[in-house]
Amino acid sequence: MLGVVANVVAIVLGALIGVMFKGILTETLSKRLELALGYCVLIIGLKMAMKFENVLLLILCVALGGIIGVSMHLEENIEKYARKIQCYFSKNEKSQFATGFTMSSVLFCVGGMAIIGSINSGLLGQHEVLYTKALLDGIMNASLASVYGIGVAFSAIPVFLYQGLLTLVASKASVLHESRSISEISGVGGVLVAMIGLNLTRIAKIPVGDFLPAILLVLLIVPLLN
Repeated sequence: MLGVVANVVAIVLGALIGVMFKGILTETLSKRLELALGYCVLIIGLKMAMKFENVLLLILCVALGGIIGVSMHLEENIEKYARKIQCYFSKNEKSQFATGFTMSSVLFCVGGMAIIGSINSGLLGQHEVLYTKALLDGIMNASLASVYGIGVAFSAIPVFLYQGLLTLVASKASVLHESRSISEISGVGGVLVAMIGLNLTRIAKIPVGDFLPAILLVLLIVPLLN
C-alpha cells in the first residue's frame, strides 16, 4: 500500500501548494514537468516490459486486448462517462468545490497508471509506477487547486479507496505470485505503461484505455499455463 499512500499524500500536498501559491505554478512550468515525468514513465515501462519470458504470450495479450478494447470502445466510453460526470456537477452545483473535486477524482482514478500501478504494488511489491503517478497527480492537482480551490484535495479519498482496493485484491491472488506469472504480468503491464509514457511525452497519442483488457487476459492465461 506504500504506492497508494504516496499517491494520496501527493494529491493533498499538490492541492495545498496550488491554493497557497496561486500564479507561481505557471502552465508552461506544469507542461515542462509533465514532459520530464513522461520520459521517466516511458523508461519505467520499458524496464518492466523487458521482464517477459514468453514473447508470443506478450504479443497475444496486447494484440487481443487491443482488439477487445477497440470493439468495446473502451477509451471512448471512459472519456464519455468522465465528461458526463463533470458536466453533471458543473451544471447542478454552483460551488467550485464540487466541480474541482469531481474533475480531479475522475482525472486521477481513470487511467492505465492507476490500474497497472495498483496491481504492481499489490502483486509484485513494486511501487515505481504509483510513485511516478503520485508526482504527476501532485503537479496536476496544484494547477487545478489554483483554479478550483481546496475541493480538489478531497479527490484523495476516492483515489485511496479505488487504488487501495485494487492493490489488496492483487495481493490476495496467490496463484499469480509464481515467478513466471510475475514476469509475464510485468511484461504486459510494462508495454501499457510505456504507451502512457509516449502519450505524456507527446511522441504518440495512443488510446491506452483500449488496451486495458490485455491486463485481464494475462491475469487469466498465466495461471492456466502454470
